[in-house]
Amino acid sequence: MLKNKFILVYIFFFLFLSLNAQQQIVLTSPFIPRADTIWIFLPQKYNPLQNYPAVYLLHGKGGNYKYWNEIINLPSLATEFNLIIICPDGIDDLYYLNSPVNKDYQYESYFFNILFPILLKRYSIDKEKIFITGFSMGGFGSFNLFLKRPDLFLSCGSTGGLLDLNFSANKNTRITELLGDYKRHKSRFDKYSPINNLGRIAGKNKHIIFDCGTEDYLYEANNKFREKCRNLKIKATFISQPGGHDLNYWRESIKFQLVFFNNLINPDER
Repeated sequence: MLKNKFILVYIFFFLFLSLNAQQQIVLTSPFIPRADTIWIFLPQKYNPLQNYPAVYLLHGKGGNYKYWNEIINLPSLATEFNLIIICPDGIDDLYYLNSPVNKDYQYESYFFNILFPILLKRYSIDKEKIFITGFSMGGFGSFNLFLKRPDLFLSCGSTGGLLDLNFSANKNTRITELLGDYKRHKSRFDKYSPINNLGRIAGKNKHIIFDCGTEDYLYEANNKFREKCRNLKIKATFISQPGGHDLNYWRESIKFQLVFFNNLINPDER
């Protein structure tokens, strides 16, 4: 009788997960100034006994954890690619980095020590198939986090990403609150720019993808990023199409990136 009761409880739990393909969790940490809401999208037939690839989607400046799903239908993509999509909040534009200026702005430490391990425990994520990407500030964040811990991710992407902080439209505003005055501390902007940290994955057989519209103000920075990848012999797929620094471009480009990630784990589907 007890055995049957356990089976019924388990079936109810499984059905609950299957019917709730969108979940939100809220995390607090001394590393960040306020709570982080994370929106998780599960495949429609999510089975907690099966491991799934996972993709972290980071939003741009001025956005929040809801923004990606306002751009494109994430529940549909999670089911189509049979993966878990994770949308954390950028916490008032912390640029997904550890600030050397403000001890309360330590997003990297929060991500690696709190967010990442908690989600690994809570969801059935395949540790060998984790990806990260984002647009604009989120593109900076995805490469910043990836290049700090490439061992945690199979690959990384960016669309319209800020891959060199020297090209930022906010280098004299919000980013100064994180890194200090641009003119006085330009070396910090160089140090934190993903383009100057690509050497960390040289020779590591990582294949990355980044995308930028030809009318995007960050197009030049992305081209320089491509050239640096070429010089370091890093496997990099760069896609560029007509388009600007806007949601219409990101909505289309993210589909290509999910196909790219899927091909890395399912090469026979190419």
